Amino acid sequence: MSAVSEDISKIRLYGYFPLGGIIVALSRISEDPVTRKAVSRIREVNTESGIVQLDAHLNQFDIMAAMCGMAKVVPDLQYAAGLMAAKWTKSGVGAELFKAINNKEHLKIQQVMRFEDEKHVSEEAFGQRKGTNRQEMDDYLNGIDRPHAVGNIAPYGSRYNFLKEDLIKNGAIESVRRFPSVCSIAKPGLSPMGFKLYLSPLIEPMGNISEEDIRRHIQNSFRELLERK
Repeated sequence: MSAVSEDISKIRLYGYFPLGGIIVALSRISEDPVTRKAVSRIREVNTESGIVQLDAHLNQFDIMAAMCGMAKVVPDLQYAAGLMAAKWTKSGVGAELFKAINNKEHLKIQQVMRFEDEKHVSEEAFGQRKGTNRQEMDDYLNGIDRPHAVGNIAPYGSRYNFLKEDLIKNGAIESVRRFPSVCSIAKPGLSPMGFKLYLSPLIEPMGNISEEDIRRHIQNSFRELLERK
Protein backbone atom coordinates (compact mmCIF):
# COMPACT_ATOMS: atom_id res chain seq x y z
CA MET A 1 0.00 0.00 0.00
CA SER A 2 1.36 3.43 -0.94
CA ALA A 3 1.99 6.18 1.60
CA VAL A 4 -0.99 8.06 0.15
CA SER A 5 -3.27 5.02 0.46
CA GLU A 6 -2.22 4.57 4.06
CA ASP A 7 -3.01 8.19 4.89
CA ILE A 8 -6.39 8.01 3.13
CA SER A 9 -7.25 4.85 5.05
CA LYS A 10 -6.72 6.75 8.32
CA ILE A 11 -9.24 9.51 7.52
CA ARG A 12 -12.07 9.50 10.05
CA LEU A 13 -15.03 11.88 9.97
CA TYR A 14 -15.78 13.51 13.32
CA GLY A 15 -12.95 11.48 14.79
CA TYR A 16 -14.61 8.09 14.53
CA PHE A 17 -16.34 7.25 11.20
CA PRO A 18 -13.72 5.38 9.10
CA LEU A 19 -14.63 6.97 5.77
CA GLY A 20 -11.13 6.66 4.33
CA GLY A 21 -10.77 3.00 5.26
CA ILE A 22 -14.12 2.16 3.68
CA ILE A 23 -13.30 3.93 0.41
CA VAL A 24 -9.84 2.33 0.25
CA ALA A 25 -11.36 -1.11 0.78
CA LEU A 26 -14.17 -0.69 -1.74
CA SER A 27 -12.56 1.36 -4.52
CA ARG A 28 -11.64 -0.44 -7.74
CA ILE A 29 -9.84 0.35 -10.98
CA SER A 30 -11.63 -0.47 -14.24
CA GLU A 31 -10.17 -3.23 -16.38
CA ASP A 32 -11.25 -1.65 -19.66
CA PRO A 33 -8.45 -1.40 -22.28
CA VAL A 34 -8.12 2.41 -22.21
CA THR A 35 -7.81 2.51 -18.43
CA ARG A 36 -5.31 -0.37 -18.41
CA LYS A 37 -3.13 1.45 -20.95
CA ALA A 38 -3.39 4.69 -18.95
CA VAL A 39 -2.37 2.86 -15.76
CA SER A 40 0.77 1.52 -17.43
CA ARG A 41 1.70 4.93 -18.79
CA ILE A 42 1.03 6.73 -15.48
CA ARG A 43 3.27 4.31 -13.60
CA GLU A 44 6.04 4.98 -16.07
CA VAL A 45 5.74 8.78 -16.17
CA ASN A 46 5.15 9.30 -12.44
CA THR A 47 8.63 8.00 -11.64
CA GLU A 48 9.98 11.20 -13.22
CA SER A 49 7.18 13.78 -12.93
CA GLY A 50 4.10 14.76 -10.99
CA ILE A 51 0.77 14.13 -12.71
CA VAL A 52 -2.51 16.08 -12.69
CA GLN A 53 -5.74 14.11 -12.32
CA LEU A 54 -8.77 15.99 -13.67
CA ASP A 55 -11.77 14.38 -12.02
CA ALA A 56 -15.43 14.66 -13.03
CA HIS A 57 -16.59 14.88 -9.37
CA LEU A 58 -20.26 14.01 -9.86
CA ASN A 59 -20.98 12.72 -6.34
CA GLN A 60 -20.09 13.81 -2.82
CA PHE A 61 -17.27 11.35 -2.16
CA ASP A 62 -16.28 10.28 -5.66
CA ILE A 63 -13.38 12.71 -5.91
CA MET A 64 -11.89 11.12 -2.80
CA ALA A 65 -12.46 7.70 -4.34
CA ALA A 66 -10.75 8.93 -7.52
CA MET A 67 -7.68 9.93 -5.55
CA CYS A 68 -7.77 6.60 -3.71
CA GLY A 69 -7.93 4.84 -7.07
CA MET A 70 -4.93 6.80 -8.28
CA ALA A 71 -3.04 5.75 -5.16
CA LYS A 72 -3.70 2.16 -6.22
CA VAL A 73 -2.65 2.93 -9.79
CA VAL A 74 0.69 4.23 -8.47
CA PRO A 75 1.83 1.76 -5.77
CA ASP A 76 4.66 4.07 -4.64
CA LEU A 77 2.63 7.31 -4.58
CA GLN A 78 4.16 9.56 -1.93
CA TYR A 79 2.13 12.78 -2.14
CA ALA A 80 -1.35 13.78 -3.25
CA ALA A 81 -2.79 17.29 -3.30
CA GLY A 82 -6.19 18.74 -4.10
CA LEU A 83 -8.17 21.96 -4.22
CA MET A 84 -11.35 22.62 -2.24
CA ALA A 85 -13.72 25.58 -2.54
CA ALA A 86 -13.83 27.78 0.57
CA LYS A 87 -17.56 27.13 1.02
CA TRP A 88 -16.93 23.46 1.75
CA THR A 89 -14.12 24.07 4.25
CA LYS A 90 -16.28 26.06 6.67
CA SER A 91 -18.86 23.59 7.98
CA GLY A 92 -20.31 20.09 7.77
CA VAL A 93 -18.64 17.10 6.16
CA GLY A 94 -16.46 19.27 3.93
CA ALA A 95 -14.89 21.00 6.91
CA GLU A 96 -14.26 17.65 8.60
CA LEU A 97 -12.57 16.29 5.48
CA PHE A 98 -10.49 19.45 5.07
CA LYS A 99 -9.24 19.13 8.64
CA ALA A 100 -8.69 15.36 8.52
CA ILE A 101 -6.83 15.40 5.20
CA ASN A 102 -4.54 18.27 6.15
CA ASN A 103 -3.62 16.41 9.32
CA LYS A 104 -1.86 13.75 7.23
CA GLU A 105 1.78 13.70 6.16
CA HIS A 106 1.26 12.69 2.53
CA LEU A 107 -1.98 14.55 1.74
CA LYS A 108 -2.73 18.25 1.27
CA ILE A 109 -5.84 20.24 0.35
CA GLN A 110 -5.49 23.87 -0.69
CA GLN A 111 -8.47 26.19 -0.17
CA VAL A 112 -9.55 28.43 -3.05
CA MET A 113 -12.30 31.05 -3.20
CA ARG A 114 -14.79 31.19 -6.06
CA PHE A 115 -17.17 34.06 -6.75
CA GLU A 116 -20.00 31.99 -5.28
CA ASP A 117 -18.07 31.59 -2.00
CA GLU A 118 -18.39 35.27 -1.12
CA LYS A 119 -21.06 34.80 1.55
CA HIS A 120 -19.06 32.01 3.21
CA VAL A 121 -15.93 34.05 3.98
CA SER A 122 -15.27 37.42 5.56
CA GLU A 123 -15.48 40.57 3.46
CA GLU A 124 -11.77 41.17 4.05
CA ALA A 125 -10.82 37.64 2.97
CA PHE A 126 -12.94 37.86 -0.17
CA GLY A 127 -11.38 41.19 -1.04
CA GLN A 128 -7.99 39.51 -1.00
CA ARG A 129 -9.28 36.55 -3.02
CA LYS A 130 -7.04 36.94 -6.07
CA GLY A 131 -3.81 37.09 -4.10
CA THR A 132 -4.86 34.27 -1.77
CA ASN A 133 -5.94 32.03 -4.64
CA ARG A 134 -2.66 32.66 -6.45
CA GLN A 135 -0.69 31.60 -3.38
CA GLU A 136 -2.84 28.51 -2.82
CA MET A 137 -2.51 27.55 -6.49
CA ASP A 138 1.26 28.03 -6.41
CA ASP A 139 1.50 25.85 -3.29
CA TYR A 140 -0.61 23.19 -5.03
CA LEU A 141 1.49 23.19 -8.21
CA ASN A 142 4.82 23.33 -6.40
CA GLY A 143 3.74 20.50 -4.10
CA ILE A 144 3.19 18.09 -6.99
CA ASP A 145 6.27 19.19 -8.91
CA ARG A 146 8.16 15.99 -8.09
CA PRO A 147 8.10 12.28 -8.92
CA HIS A 148 5.58 10.03 -7.15
CA ALA A 149 3.09 12.91 -6.72
CA VAL A 150 -0.42 13.52 -8.05
CA GLY A 151 -2.57 16.64 -8.01
CA ASN A 152 -6.33 16.11 -8.04
CA ILE A 153 -8.59 18.86 -9.38
CA ALA A 154 -12.24 19.10 -10.46
CA PRO A 155 -11.95 21.24 -13.62
CA TYR A 156 -15.58 22.40 -13.45
CA GLY A 157 -15.25 23.41 -9.80
CA SER A 158 -18.70 21.98 -9.03
CA ARG A 159 -20.68 18.99 -10.21
CA TYR A 160 -23.47 21.39 -11.13
CA ASN A 161 -21.22 22.85 -13.84
CA PHE A 162 -20.24 19.51 -15.35
CA LEU A 163 -19.78 19.58 -19.14
CA LYS A 164 -20.31 23.35 -19.31
CA GLU A 165 -17.17 24.04 -21.29
CA ASP A 166 -17.00 27.76 -20.56
CA LEU A 167 -16.96 27.03 -16.81
CA ILE A 168 -13.76 24.96 -16.81
CA LYS A 169 -11.59 26.60 -14.18
CA ASN A 170 -8.35 28.43 -15.00
CA GLY A 171 -6.54 26.35 -12.40
CA ALA A 172 -7.23 23.20 -14.41
CA ILE A 173 -5.91 24.82 -17.57
CA GLU A 174 -2.77 26.04 -15.80
CA SER A 175 -2.20 22.57 -14.33
CA VAL A 176 -2.37 20.65 -17.60
CA ARG A 177 -0.09 23.12 -19.31
CA ARG A 178 2.60 22.37 -16.73
CA PHE A 179 2.18 18.64 -16.01
CA PRO A 180 1.16 15.41 -17.74
CA SER A 181 -2.55 14.92 -17.11
CA VAL A 182 -5.31 12.35 -17.12
CA CYS A 183 -9.09 12.75 -16.88
CA SER A 184 -10.96 10.43 -14.54
CA ILE A 185 -14.41 9.50 -13.38
CA ALA A 186 -15.21 7.35 -10.35
CA LYS A 187 -18.52 5.63 -11.02
CA PRO A 188 -20.57 4.31 -8.09
CA GLY A 189 -21.09 0.59 -7.78
CA LEU A 190 -23.50 -1.55 -5.80
CA SER A 191 -22.19 -0.21 -2.49
CA PRO A 192 -22.77 3.49 -1.67
CA MET A 193 -19.04 3.91 -1.02
CA GLY A 194 -17.86 1.52 -3.71
CA PHE A 195 -16.50 3.32 -6.78
CA LYS A 196 -14.77 2.12 -9.94
CA LEU A 197 -12.18 4.44 -11.48
CA TYR A 198 -12.03 5.00 -15.24
CA LEU A 199 -9.16 6.88 -16.86
CA SER A 200 -8.60 8.68 -20.15
CA PRO A 201 -5.30 8.32 -22.00
CA LEU A 202 -2.47 10.21 -20.30
CA ILE A 203 -1.33 13.28 -22.25
CA GLU A 204 1.91 15.23 -22.11
CA PRO A 205 2.00 18.81 -20.72
CA MET A 206 -0.09 21.00 -23.03
CA GLY A 207 2.26 23.98 -22.80
CA ASN A 208 1.24 26.78 -25.17
CA ILE A 209 -1.82 25.02 -26.58
CA SER A 210 -4.73 27.45 -26.67
CA GLU A 211 -7.31 27.58 -23.90
CA GLU A 212 -9.99 26.71 -26.43
CA ASP A 213 -8.21 23.52 -27.47
CA ILE A 214 -7.50 22.54 -23.85
CA ARG A 215 -11.14 23.05 -22.90
CA ARG A 216 -12.25 21.00 -25.90
CA HIS A 217 -9.87 18.19 -24.96
CA ILE A 218 -11.16 18.08 -21.37
CA GLN A 219 -14.76 18.20 -22.57
CA ASN A 220 -14.29 15.38 -25.07
CA SER A 221 -12.40 13.23 -22.55
CA PHE A 222 -15.23 13.43 -20.04
CA ARG A 223 -17.86 12.68 -22.65
CA GLU A 224 -15.96 9.54 -23.60
CA LEU A 225 -15.51 8.52 -19.95
CA LEU A 226 -19.25 8.82 -19.34
CA GLU A 227 -19.85 6.22 -22.04
CA ARG A 228 -17.18 3.82 -20.76
CA LYS A 229 -18.30 0.53 -19.17
